[in-house]
Amino acid sequence: MTAHFFLLRDSLSQERIGWIDELLKFYFLKLNPQSFRHTTHYREAAFTFYLTGDALYSLQNPETAGLWESLFSLPSIKIVCDQEELALRGITVERLKMKNPDLVITHNSLALNGRTSFWKDVMKDARQHDQPIPSTIGFFHMTSPYMYQSSEKLMQGLGAALETHASWDLYCYLDGIHVGHQGQIPLDAENVGEGLDDLEERAGKRGLHGQIMASARCAAARGYCTHEGEKEGLVPACMIRPVRIRTLPEIAAQFRSNHIILGENSASVSMKKETIKPGTEFR
Repeated sequence: MTAHFFLLRDSLSQERIGWIDELLKFYFLKLNPQSFRHTTHYREAAFTFYLTGDALYSLQNPETAGLWESLFSLPSIKIVCDQEELALRGITVERLKMKNPDLVITHNSLALNGRTSFWKDVMKDARQHDQPIPSTIGFFHMTSPYMYQSSEKLMQGLGAALETHASWDLYCYLDGIHVGHQGQIPLDAENVGEGLDDLEERAGKRGLHGQIMASARCAAARGYCTHEGEKEGLVPACMIRPVRIRTLPEIAAQFRSNHIILGENSASVSMKKETIKPGTEFR
């Protein structure tokens, strides 16, 4: 398992990669200068970058590819690419891979269905414990289904979590609420509502859990509520069965659980327990 990792999907600008470069230089030069005493890169990377979607273009773009090469001058850096997305977008990273063959990974693990799975590789680091010890992985989702690929990738991630014997928690916020709408009938895409129902059922059969928590405020703003006389209430009847509508403090309390929460662009940085200050409150 990698100590720290980044999961990046959106387009990466020079400024953003430059910021990451400065951050890692500070980590290695100021906090871990002993890492430069080794003549070769560590066998296990200290920082792994999982790149999918538009983030992959940064490996081919001349303006940003040079910044990645600069990162490889630091010890213990590795990039894992989404193999299917590379092929879909026609992106080649051979030039970068030729210079750093062990640090740029373009082939992914195999899922149970026999297809390559970028998300199964991500789950190896997202798990808090090595298998077979059970673990829980959270997902924070904010976009509507079908307009973007994010919901499709979300379900791939949830499925990969189950394959690595991890339970999952899905937190829906803003337009992410719509993934739980009942009666979805997409004509040219996988049905997200039915897919989430199936994933929750599969989790139960494996002795794991899969739960979906939707923000009450976001649900009400998007019409998932009713008025009966003077009473006003949220109506979960128009949502698929696994969805639970919860207030923001209730969701924030769940965030405090000991599990990594992934998003379209997210990072996990391990910290020593003594550096974490308890007592944060959400209102």
